Formats: sequence, C-alpha cells, structure tokens
Amino acid sequence: MPRAPRQGFRFPRRLLLLPGLPLLLLVIILVATAWLAQTARDEGRTLTNQLLATRQLGHAARFDAHFSLLVASARGMAAGHIGNATEFRQRANALLAQHPTLLGVELIRRIPHDRREQVEQQMSAELNQYVPFRQWQQLVANVPLEPRDDYLVVRWSYARSDIEENGISPGLLALSVPQWRRDLQTAFEQQTVTTTPLTALDNESLNGHSLRIFVPVSQDDVISIDMDPTHWLGGLFGAYQDPRVRFTVHDLNQHNKTPLYLSPAEGSVLSERALRSEVAAGNRHWMITTLPTKGLYLQANTQTVRRVWMTGLIIALAAAAALTTLLLLRQFYRRRLTLAEKRQNHLDTRQQNLEVEKTILHKALEESGHRTRDLIGLAGGFVAELDERGRTGFVSEQVSDLLDLPPSTLMEQPFETHVAPDSLESYQATLAAARETRAIERADLNLLTDTRRALPVTLRVKAIADPVHGFTGYRLSVIPRQ
Repeated sequence: MPRAPRQGFRFPRRLLLLPGLPLLLLVIILVATAWLAQTARDEGRTLTNQLLATRQLGHAARFDAHFSLLVASARGMAAGHIGNATEFRQRANALLAQHPTLLGVELIRRIPHDRREQVEQQMSAELNQYVPFRQWQQLVANVPLEPRDDYLVVRWSYARSDIEENGISPGLLALSVPQWRRDLQTAFEQQTVTTTPLTALDNESLNGHSLRIFVPVSQDDVISIDMDPTHWLGGLFGAYQDPRVRFTVHDLNQHNKTPLYLSPAEGSVLSERALRSEVAAGNRHWMITTLPTKGLYLQANTQTVRRVWMTGLIIALAAAAALTTLLLLRQFYRRRLTLAEKRQNHLDTRQQNLEVEKTILHKALEESGHRTRDLIGLAGGFVAELDERGRTGFVSEQVSDLLDLPPSTLMEQPFETHVAPDSLESYQATLAAARETRAIERADLNLLTDTRRALPVTLRVKAIADPVHGFTGYRLSVIPRQ
C-alpha cells in the first residue's frame, strides 16, 4: 500500500522578512560607507597635494617679494650721497631695524688713485687710528699696495652689537676677498644685484657661515649686505612651516648638498612627492623644495576616513534600527488591527442590540408619558417645574383648563404670584419642607385663576437634586380639590 508523502515543516516567510531587511540595509550602507571612505581618502590626498602646491607657490612669491624689498631697502638706504660715518651709521641702523635677521651692512666705494691719501686720512680720523688701504687678511699693516687706477674699498661697515667682529672693516680692498671677487665685479660692471655663495670666512659671524648680497646704487657705490641665510630664511618662512612638512632651500649654482635652510620635520619624507620652485637671488638661482612626510597624508586621511566610517556606522545602525522598529510596529499594528476589527464587530452587534433596546425603551417612555399626561388630564390637574428661585420653567397645557391661563404667561414667572394670599405661607412652607426632606410634600391651598377667583387645589411638591450641581428646583402637581 503506497504511503502518503510526508509534508516537511515550512518556516513562515514573514519571520524571515523581519531580520532580513534590516540586515540587508546594514550591509548596503556599510558597502557605501567603504566606497565613500576610499573616495574621501583619494580626495584628501588630492586636496593635500593642492594645498602643498598652493603653499609652495606662496613660498616662492613670498621670497621674491621679501628679496625685492631687501634690495629696495638697500637702495633706499644709499639714496643720495653718504658723506660721513655718522650718516652711514644712522642709515645702516635703520636698515637693520627694518630687517632684523641681517647681520650687517657695508658701503663699498670706488676710490680713484688720486683720492687714496685723502680717503685714508678721513678713515683714520673717523676711527681715531691710522687706517690704510689693505688686502684681505693682510698681517703687516705697512706693506705698500701697488698703485692702480682705482680701488674698491670698504668705506664704512656696520654690524649688530651682538655679532662678533667679522674682519670686514673700513679700508679693506673688497676685491681681495676671494669669495667676493667675481660677484662684486659683476655688480659694478653690469650694475645688477649679485649674491655670493654660502661661505665660511675667518672670524665670520657666530655660526661661521654667511653670504653677501651686493646691491649697486651708483657707478661708484655698492651696498654689501651680510646675511646668514639660515637665519634670514627662517625668519621669512618659519612662521608658515608645518612639522609634517620639510622645507629646504638650496643654491643651484653651488654644487654641494648643504642647504641654505632646512626646516625640522617629524617622520620620514616622501621624496617622490617633492614640490620644487626656482627663485632668483640676484645672479644666483635658489631652489625651494617642499617635502611632505607620511604623517601629513596619514593624519589627513585618518581623520577624514574615521569621520566617514563613524558617520556611516551611525547612519547604518540608525537606519537598521528604524527599519526594524517600523517592521515591528507594522506587525504590532496588524495584530492590533485584527483585534480592533473583531472588537468593532462585537461593538457593532452590541450597538444594534442597544438601538433595539433604545427603540423599545423610547416607545415605553412615550407610552408612559402619554399615560401620565392622560392621568393628569383625567384628574383635572396639571404639572409644572420650578427653578431654585420658584420661577416656572415648565407647565403642562392643562393649566389653561384649570386656571384659564395660557402656559406661556406662566413661563419665567414666580409661581407664587398665582397663589392666593391666604395660602402663600403654606405654599412657601411646603417648598421649604420639600427642599429639606427631599421627599414629596403635600399641601391644600388656593390658587388664583385668570379672573382672580380662588380655586382650592391639592399641591404636591418634590425637590430636584442633581449630583453635580446640587439643588436645582422643584417638580409639582396641582389637582383640584372638592
């Protein structure tokens, strides 16, 4: 006998839908976050390169501007003929105050041979000692110099008070300094700004290295500016440096690897990402190089990527939580909707039953009202309602038969105006007793008809009490008394 196939257990698909959708949404957002993080990393690297390029152009422009300002200041210092040491010292002091990173300044002047003796006497008088023209590092002061047509002489020199004597003083033949000769001749002959290479002279400045910038101001005068390039470039670029970027300046005309300026940097540099700009320092060409470190890209990318991931995770968790909440609320709503529909059906059935009961009660109430009015009419009396001050609020139409008064004339009027004067006290006492005992009180008294005729009646009064407002008035019935 063949056996019926066994039906396996089927897991409800709706139960799989609940955790599946939030998990799928979470995976999609995380994948999108990873893509955004990679894009942000690439954008961060690009922006960093652009920032470095902009900073590199700024360094080159800053160097050109400051070097031009230095040359202009030197020419402004020598504007007009300088005739004595005091005037030179004042102008040199103003130049060094404007450029605090300079070491000193000299005026090199062309002196014809026929004025040599006069100039030597002037220098001796200014320094209070015999000052002849002399060669560089000349040990014997009275060694005679060979006559020549003219002499390029350091006429005056001025150095900072905190710099040691550097051996450059008035009377020195400038062309005798080996490191100056070629650039100084070029400055005089071509009337162009020249710069010497970085050199170490005997008794030079404190660190032993400096260079000279020769600024021609006329055919016979050249301003020589003594500069420590490390100090000057440090003052020029130091405030704009980043420890994550190495900044160097080299002299391209000087074939050595010693930089004129080297800024400290944290970490290893990326030589393949170096940015270079060539600038002119007189007749020499300097190379400004920016070398970013790994830390620069790492820090920029790390901060950006971390923010992207944190934002993505927060959005993913929030979206998954929101979707899960919506699914749970949907499931809860459907259950509540089913229960509400069942309850609504039950309430509809109950309402229909209540409507039937209401109809039955309404008919019974109408029949009771008709029966009451018929009984009162058959008894020949009427009923009325008074407020708490005894004014008529309702009166049945039988009052017109009994008192010959239309019901409208009694509305909002004190009922006691239709009580005979001899029964007024009994009427008020009955009302007071009904209000106090909250029971039906009875009294025999006389009412006044429309013609002011006394009509003996039996009055029954019941006080009306409301649970919220308390006492609100009276209900009374009036039946003729034989």
